Amino acid sequence: MPTGTLLLAAQSEQAILPAIYEFFARYNIVPSEAQEFCNSAGRFARIEWVDNLDENLSDTNTWIEVSEFDESFCEVAQVLNLDYKVRFSHSSFRIGLFCLGVNECLEQVLQKYSPLSSEVANNNMHVAFLVGNSLELQTAANRYGIPYFHIEATAGVARETQLLRLISRYQPDLFAMMPSAEGLSAGLLAKLPCSVLSVSEAVVPSNAPGLVLDVASAGAGVLLASAFLLRADVNRPQLVVQQSKPLVQKREFLHSGSQQQDLECEVLVRALTKFTYNKVIAYGNYLYAFD
Repeated sequence: MPTGTLLLAAQSEQAILPAIYEFFARYNIVPSEAQEFCNSAGRFARIEWVDNLDENLSDTNTWIEVSEFDESFCEVAQVLNLDYKVRFSHSSFRIGLFCLGVNECLEQVLQKYSPLSSEVANNNMHVAFLVGNSLELQTAANRYGIPYFHIEATAGVARETQLLRLISRYQPDLFAMMPSAEGLSAGLLAKLPCSVLSVSEAVVPSNAPGLVLDVASAGAGVLLASAFLLRADVNRPQLVVQQSKPLVQKREFLHSGSQQQDLECEVLVRALTKFTYNKVIAYGNYLYAFD
C-alpha cells in the first residue's frame, strides 16, 4: 500500500504537529506515525501516512507528485516558516555507488538495494549504477542487474572528471562511497548535483562541508566509524547530530582491519536505511536523523 512521509524543521517554540494535523484533515489523511522533538537548533517532526482513500471519492485525493504536495502545502509552510521534505513510496530514490574492489560490504549493499530486492519493492530506493575499476565489480553489478561504469583513472583530476560526468548525466539522489573508495576533493564535491555519503574520514577532505549522519564507537569515546553526508551548501564542517548506541565495546577492534571494515559497512547500511525510510533532513548547518 502506498505511503507518504513528511519531514519538518522550524525555528518555533510551539509544536508543529497540530497545524499539520489540521492540514491533513482537509484531505482526510490520518497519520499512521508521528514524531516531534526540539533542541537548541529548532523543532523537528516526521509524519507518515498510508494512502487508503476510496478512489471513487472525487473530493478526497492524495498527492501523487511532490509538486502537487508543494502546491497544497506551501501556505502552511510559509505561515509556520517551515523547511520540509516530502517523499512518496512510489517515487524512485536512486543511489550511485563508487567502489574500488569487491568485498562483503558491497555484496550486502547490492543485495539489499538491487532493483529486485523486497526492500526496494516496498520503498523504491535502489542502486541505479555502480562505478569502479575492475572486472570483478562488473561481474557483481551484472549479478544484481545494476548498470556498471568502468573508470580507467585510479586517482586525481582524470578520475574526478569521469565521476563528475557520470553523476551529472545520471543524476542520482545520493552518491555513496564504499569503504574501499578513496577520497574526493572539495572542488569536486562543490560541483556535484547531489549529496555524497561516505563512511571513512579519509574520504572527507579537511575543508569539506561534511555533516556526521551516524556514528559507531568502541567505548571510552573512541570513534571508529562515521557516515558523513557531504553537501556543497553547508558551511560548517562535521556536526554530530545524533549519537547512535555503540555497536561494539571492545577496544581491540581498533587494531583489526577486517573488523574495522565490518563496522564501517554496518554504519553505511544503517545510514542508507535512514534514507530508505525518509528519516534524514538537513536544516541550516545541521543534519537530523530520526530513529
